[in-house]
Amino acid sequence: MEKEEFDIIKIKLSLIVYNCLYSNKLLFRTDRDLAVHNESSLASELGVRKATVTDLLYCKSLPSTKTIFLILNAFKISFSDFAKMFDKINDKEAIDHIKNISHKMDVLKNL
Repeated sequence: MEKEEFDIIKIKLSLIVYNCLYSNKLLFRTDRDLAVHNESSLASELGVRKATVTDLLYCKSLPSTKTIFLILNAFKISFSDFAKMFDKINDKEAIDHIKNISHKMDVLKNL
C-alpha cells in the first residue's frame, strides 16, 4: 500500500471515531450514564493514554487492530456496521475532514 492509501485509512478511522464521540457527547446531555462521551472517557474505556486517542482523532497515527476492536466495543458498534461506515466515507469527505480537523475538534470539546 502506498502512503496516501494509509493516510486515507487514518482519516476515515478518525472521522468514524469523531462522529461517534460527537453523537455520544450530544446524548450525554440527557444520559449521564453514558460511559464514552469525550477523549478522556474513551481513553479510559480503551485502557490507553488520552494522547493515543488524540493522535487518532488528529490523524497522526494508525491504531492497531486491537485498538480498533476496543473502539468498536466502546461504542457498541459491530464490525459489519463499522465496515459500512468506513465504506460510506468517500475520499472527498475524508479530505474535507482532515482540512477542518482543528475546527471540528474545537467544536467537539465545546459541546
